[in-house]
Amino acid sequence: MLTSPKLTSEGILRDEGQGDGGLFKGILVRYLTQLIFEKDLRDSDRKDFVDFMNFNARKFYDNGLSRPAMLSSSDWGSAPGTRIDLTTQLSGLMLMEAASLIDEEGFFE
Repeated sequence: MLTSPKLTSEGILRDEGQGDGGLFKGILVRYLTQLIFEKDLRDSDRKDFVDFMNFNARKFYDNGLSRPAMLSSSDWGSAPGTRIDLTTQLSGLMLMEAASLIDEEGFFE
């Protein structure tokens, strides 16, 4: 999943567009975060997942989040357009929530 060109582009989860597809990244982020907290996960896998989440969160925060409106882009590597669906907004917020939880546990360096 981390390197599949079907799911990622340059290390960022791919733009799935608006509508129902806009929530898929948020769902993946939620479950990947749960996996990161799984005590039986190998440390090397945890590090790969944490690095992936950190990279996506930083790209989203720097590029995919408009300010001051705080609207989420469906492409976490670029600014949002003029139309933002709730599902796209939720995915961005779920990413920021996950990044906060991961950071709170001291996984981000």
